Amino acid sequence: MKAKKVFEFIDFKRVGGDDAAAVLGKMGVGKSAVTITWGKHRGKTVGEVYAEDPQYILWMAKEGNPRPGQEAVFNEIHRLAEKFFAAQEEKRKEEGLGTHYGQPGGIFEGSIEVRNTKYFSGEYGESYMIVGKNPPSEGAARHWIKFYANFNNLSKLFDLSPEDGNVYSMIKDKMRDLPGEVVDIKGKIKGHSEWKDQKYTNLNYVKFMSTINEAQEFERGKHPYDALGIGAKTTIELDNGYPYTGPTRNREAAEKIAEEIRKEMDNVRAEYLDDDLSDDAVMNEVDDVIEAYEERLNDLGYEYDEDGWE
Repeated sequence: MKAKKVFEFIDFKRVGGDDAAAVLGKMGVGKSAVTITWGKHRGKTVGEVYAEDPQYILWMAKEGNPRPGQEAVFNEIHRLAEKFFAAQEEKRKEEGLGTHYGQPGGIFEGSIEVRNTKYFSGEYGESYMIVGKNPPSEGAARHWIKFYANFNNLSKLFDLSPEDGNVYSMIKDKMRDLPGEVVDIKGKIKGHSEWKDQKYTNLNYVKFMSTINEAQEFERGKHPYDALGIGAKTTIELDNGYPYTGPTRNREAAEKIAEEIRKEMDNVRAEYLDDDLSDDAVMNEVDDVIEAYEERLNDLGYEYDEDGWE
């Protein structure tokens, strides 16, 4: 009954701008009502995840299905997704509707500031749709340029090769940060389209005329350590505790190890229930699990963070 009331209250608050966790806290309900209990963001409120990884919230709003007891969490996910799209719509209006560039069969060559990217997978393989603003400057857009880039083309944009590691995974990581970047392209004008009065010039056979690499990141004013991924740090938690901090560039690999640890800990819990183990025995089992995996985390630069406990 309590969960139903929380769900109905958040549904009412969707028309407002307050963070649901803060509102519920004032009511004495506690942030657990809108805390994600699964996946890589387990233990964080929906608002916290929205602040650091809005694309995850948008994906969950579209693809996620709430299980019993998760209604309040998903209602907050949908509220923030609507907030995101409302802000995007406002920004779209501010940046102007643009005009069509050239004629079908002609050539577009110039710089665009990337505004949106979207992943696609189909019979022709995997690619990203890229929408950019031309010219890349403050104020209203003169033209909106749209095209698709496959992973082979994107590997050239990011100056990646198999020697650098898993190119597929690195491209996906880099595409999350592409909005806001300026890229130089050349392509054939396929045609023109409109959406909500905004005019798009659609290209095909697009080539990236320059790469986005560390040197360019420096030129754009990014701190060298950030551009190289050296200084950026992040913290992962092993099973709602045991924080480990390490370089952001290795987070994906560290999260995979953390997921293995969580599965092992689930087995420990099952044994605890079946064999009626003491609390001390359970803690020893947990320590053994972490110790077995800790070397792999250390190899990725992740160390136990005593200050990470709340």
